[in-house]
Amino acid sequence: MSDDELAAENIDGFRWWRLRDIAAYRGPELFSPRALATPLAALIAKGVPARPVPLGL
Repeated sequence: MSDDELAAENIDGFRWWRLRDIAAYRGPELFSPRALATPLAALIAKGVPARPVPLGL
């Protein structure tokens, strides 16, 4: 996306998040899914699952 397109979506920057940062985050922003740390930890530990993993909000 262009800078203008990102600005239209109220995105003003990007950053990489480590699992430990996601798990410890207590700020006002929300991850989607809300419990992102749990399925992300499983993905890192076990690799790509054989089937899609349902994720809720």
